[in-house]
Amino acid sequence: MTVMRFKIPEHIIIAPVNESLVTTNNTTYNDRFFISDTNTERQFIINETTKIFIEKFIIPKTFQQVNKEIAAEIKAPVEEVKKIIHPFFKYIKHRQFLVPENYQKPVSTTTSLLNPAMVIDQYKIEQIIDAGDEVDIYKAVDVNSKKIAVIKLLKRPGRKKTREFKREFNFLKLLNKTAVVPKPQIFVSSKQYTYFSQDFINGLSFPQFIHDNNKLSRKKILKIITNILYAFKEIHIAGVVHGDIHPSNILITRERTIKIIDFGLALNSSLDKDELVNFGGVYYFMPPERIEISTHNKFSRKPDFYSDVFQIGVVLFMLLYDQYPFNGLTWEELATAIKEKQIVFPERSKHGFTVPAWLKDIITVCVSKLPQKRFTNAKYLYNQFLKNITESANKTRSAVKV
Repeated sequence: MTVMRFKIPEHIIIAPVNESLVTTNNTTYNDRFFISDTNTERQFIINETTKIFIEKFIIPKTFQQVNKEIAAEIKAPVEEVKKIIHPFFKYIKHRQFLVPENYQKPVSTTTSLLNPAMVIDQYKIEQIIDAGDEVDIYKAVDVNSKKIAVIKLLKRPGRKKTREFKREFNFLKLLNKTAVVPKPQIFVSSKQYTYFSQDFINGLSFPQFIHDNNKLSRKKILKIITNILYAFKEIHIAGVVHGDIHPSNILITRERTIKIIDFGLALNSSLDKDELVNFGGVYYFMPPERIEISTHNKFSRKPDFYSDVFQIGVVLFMLLYDQYPFNGLTWEELATAIKEKQIVFPERSKHGFTVPAWLKDIITVCVSKLPQKRFTNAKYLYNQFLKNITESANKTRSAVKV
């Protein structure tokens, strides 16, 4: 019987953690590393022992070969070493940190319902932005008005999914007057498909913006933060809890204005208290009160203004430092870090400037473990930010006069 050999795939990258990171007990992260999965755009922190184990497969090897190598290195019985490392080996295979030697990246079998040049009602499809199992997103042009639009299309419209789609469209209509969301156009539901359209935003997703802008001035970053906080202030004033705030749901235009998208998990703070809705979110942005350490039931409660504020704090941290404030190799480790570890700030931002103490304080309040210690909503957060901006500017002017 042929024994399978495993290797580190091309989509896995291991790199040292930024040396400026320190733990709360002042010990450094010198022995910690990021393992990045470029397929999923996710990062995990691993220790040096884990790194050494994974890197034993730089040259394709069988588990048995590596097991014997480690046993020889630590002078321990092979079977005893196997008991320790085999569960971990299974886990990193599951994560695809290691793959079979003959592994080839699978070609996506997901196909879009529509293709470029096809026409749906008054829209002509120009581009497939994303094709998913349940939802497609297209760039299209209204053949009558010549206006560019984004179409979000539900492929298999059942009653429940159509109702959820309609809720999302209604949130866009509710927030239209705020000018911080794309302007909604039409909602169409039929037996064949359900979709809604909205204005096309000419700009970048926030992850792309962060990636493309390594060295922005402190003044520009503070302006972008002002615009982000203003957008969520307007959303909260309208009584809407977004419920799924993370960089991919934030668009930034060439003029540095902010548009918030994807209200699929949103709630009306006054009307939805007893309504059964889907709730979840991106793991790294989940606040401690909404998650469980158990892998069987990760999400424990609906979002609210407090949880939105937590997620805004994580977004600001990523804008400044281009990394997550809380990390973990497994869900249990990540959930424990979110629930128990205090936020730690690198010495300097990714843009090279020292982040003001008052801004660090604001982010720290946003990601407080107890919801009631955070800002009540984005309006209070925005006002506190503006107050600090003004005080900082006044101090600078006073210093210049002296």
